[in-house]
Amino acid sequence: MNRRGRGGPGTVARGHALTVALRALRLLRTGRWRVEELAAELCEHQRTVYRLLRALERAGIRVEAQREGQEVYHRVRRETLEAALGLRAPSPPPRPVVALAPPRDCEECGVRLRRYRLCAACRRLRSAEGRRGRG
Repeated sequence: MNRRGRGGPGTVARGHALTVALRALRLLRTGRWRVEELAAELCEHQRTVYRLLRALERAGIRVEAQREGQEVYHRVRRETLEAALGLRAPSPPPRPVVALAPPRDCEECGVRLRRYRLCAACRRLRSAEGRRGRG
């Protein structure tokens, strides 16, 4: 739309350019493409594809180029795209290292413990003694 709220001659061209950019991005994300292949798939001129790749780079989307002999293949990694578009949630901060309490021995029988002051057998014994004393 132009300044007056109506579509002008540039509106269609910008809409088409955005459509081509999104289609190219989808293709680049799915695999490796040569510029000639992208141009044929998008029905655009090779020069337009080069401009498009440069525009994606300026927008913060890293387009990787890999040379194999005379051919150059372009692709966009999914992680790179998600990070550039802000689609990936930020990773949570690392958990603080919590020092575990040193192991100790049961106060009654000397068995090695992790959590309680008394082992399970000694707790049951004390519990039974406590119930007998109440009655």
